Amino acid sequence: MKQLILVRHAKSSWSDMLISDIERPLNSRGKRNAPFMAQKLKEIVKNIDTFYVSPAKRARKTAKVFRKDFSNAKWNVVEEIYEAYVSTLEDVIYSIPNKIDTAIMFGHNPGFTALTNRYAKSMIDNLPTCGIVIIDFKGENWSKFHPTSASVSNILFPKQFGE
Repeated sequence: MKQLILVRHAKSSWSDMLISDIERPLNSRGKRNAPFMAQKLKEIVKNIDTFYVSPAKRARKTAKVFRKDFSNAKWNVVEEIYEAYVSTLEDVIYSIPNKIDTAIMFGHNPGFTALTNRYAKSMIDNLPTCGIVIIDFKGENWSKFHPTSASVSNILFPKQFGE
């Protein structure tokens, strides 16, 4: 079995409206939630092979925090994840090398909520910032990742832990 983990970037700052969207940093809540949620993920998932990260600063900073708990994982910045729709996100998933058992993707809404809903038994309105979705995949070939062979096994978000 393989696993795909989705992590929506931690809360970003809107304090400087002159900064471009792709360059927005994390705010204080994001900096607090990211290590907390990384630890929650570490309690469930013991190993991650590869990180696939949006080029947005807030996604890269969130991923760097998670990487402290999964230091052996390889790192890939993937331009296509930024502002991606479900079909583009699935194209990234299909391209994951089959030798990888557990991949984690750091990105954005609305794509991550839509992707979650495509593989979940029940719909969510919104994957909150620093929300984590774990999708179990029964196949061996990432190019066959599909709702008939993969399903959401866990959704974690900061507020469910009082954060």
